Amino acid sequence: MKRVIELELWSTPGRCLDPELGKDLDAEAVREADLPRDVVLGLSFIPDQAHVEFLRVALAEREIAERDFRVFCDFRGLDPDPGLPFSAARFLEFMYGRPLAWVHLPESEEGAVYFMRLNRWARARDLCLQEPHAGYCFVPHADFRI
Repeated sequence: MKRVIELELWSTPGRCLDPELGKDLDAEAVREADLPRDVVLGLSFIPDQAHVEFLRVALAEREIAERDFRVFCDFRGLDPDPGLPFSAARFLEFMYGRPLAWVHLPESEEGAVYFMRLNRWARARDLCLQEPHAGYCFVPHADFRI
């Protein structure tokens, strides 16, 4: 059985991207980074109760300040109710980034080449390849060699 390395493509904190970006990103990445079609799968931006719960926990643990949430919402014309999925999702995206695509790389030399191409492509767009289980981004300026 062929082994696969699973990564995620994330936006970087400090901005909110077009909600439709993830769905269009896979075709762009495949074309511009010269990857097989099944390597990148774009994700939809669908705010839901999970965003509300993540925000609730971050506020309760004082990881982020409720005042920052209100200022963010006021600045962007959003309802500053932390119980609203869209407001919560946009704020979390601004604070932490958001997943834009799943990445499936074959565990092989070919997969390492795909990783380097995709990482260069992502860096040029201020995006980040992230390890989904440990939650860390790969060093954005690393130049990986095989």
